[in-house]
Amino acid sequence: MRELYEHPFFRAFYLPALLFSFALGLLIPVLPLYAASLTDSYGLIGIALSAEPLGRLIGDIPAGLLLRRYNPKHVMLLGISLFCVATAALFFAPGLIFMIIFRLMAGSGQAFYGISRHTFAAQAVRLTSRGRALSLLGGLSRGGQLLGPVLGGAIASQLGLRTAFLFSAAVMLVAIFLISR
Repeated sequence: MRELYEHPFFRAFYLPALLFSFALGLLIPVLPLYAASLTDSYGLIGIALSAEPLGRLIGDIPAGLLLRRYNPKHVMLLGISLFCVATAALFFAPGLIFMIIFRLMAGSGQAFYGISRHTFAAQAVRLTSRGRALSLLGGLSRGGQLLGPVLGGAIASQLGLRTAFLFSAAVMLVAIFLISR
């Protein structure tokens, strides 16, 4: 097990992917409730929740352009950092418009991270092993999103909705540390 952890690809690719998915999963039970605490309008709640995928859509093209000029690890770090800052900022968001802005930013961070992560894998993994590598990535991502909501709900119920945002951002900080090593 120690050999696996010490492998640079595991630390820079797989473990951060698991942490990223876990941090996303932490927010699944919290975001709708948080949006509902800011407005009574179901339509506005829907807009707030759709801001993240819109941010991913908007961030896809700039992510591709950045990857033409910069190392995929640097773009991964930029994406996770953007997601981390935007998620932590939700703790302080005074209203729904700020939630929407921060979720757009988080979605763009997801786009940067997701595209650069796949570019990193394409460059680092032999073609004959790429399917296995991406399959493991998918499994770890689903595992993180499976476990994250359980802990996110527990944190929200015990410590408040906004605390889950800080916990998610803290998990992202660990991922940033692992990638940057």
